[in-house]
Amino acid sequence: MIADSDISPATVRGFYDFMCAEYRANVKPKRGDLAMEAAATFLATVQIQKSRDAFLDNYVTTMGRTVFVPYEVGVDGRWSCWQQIETLAHECEHIHQHDTTGALAHGFDYLMSKARRTHIEAEAYAVNLELHHWRYGTIEDWYPRVRAESMHGYGVSDADVAYMRRFLASRAPTISAGGFLSHAGRSAIAWLDRHAPELRSPSVRDRRLPWA
Repeated sequence: MIADSDISPATVRGFYDFMCAEYRANVKPKRGDLAMEAAATFLATVQIQKSRDAFLDNYVTTMGRTVFVPYEVGVDGRWSCWQQIETLAHECEHIHQHDTTGALAHGFDYLMSKARRTHIEAEAYAVNLELHHWRYGTIEDWYPRVRAESMHGYGVSDADVAYMRRFLASRAPTISAGGFLSHAGRSAIAWLDRHAPELRSPSVRDRRLPWA
């Protein structure tokens, strides 16, 4: 299995092209975008984020169908090429949530309810579990806990973090058995199985789908 740092820029960009077409998404730089700069100020003010810089530099944000990223797609660095692949799949699950529940309801729930924000993110982090298993062949016991603890940066409570940990841990057996639980995870793995099978763990079977 090749190292994350050896994933080619062409693979990452091809994955982005596919997922953006599949979810009718756009990807743009986060820094310098007026809407993102304004959101950074708002989220820091209401204490959903710890600071403006934390929001702009440490998080990917989806607004509508636009995914704002703090990295150059396909360039390995602070965000590795594999992290960039996982991240876009995660954000495309948010777009699927947005389409399923409606823009206003999704946005209101995310901003105004800590519990709903946590559940929305838990569903999207299930995508990360699916891709992590596909790539490395396992979901370590610590993985749901580490993912859940990242929610401390989203302005939620300790109880919300504990909920996410339980949610993700409960999904691990199905994912480890080869099941899909998310819309974007299925799409992402179908493309990766067809176009980048060298990234897949040898212990994970090819689940290639004909339309990917």
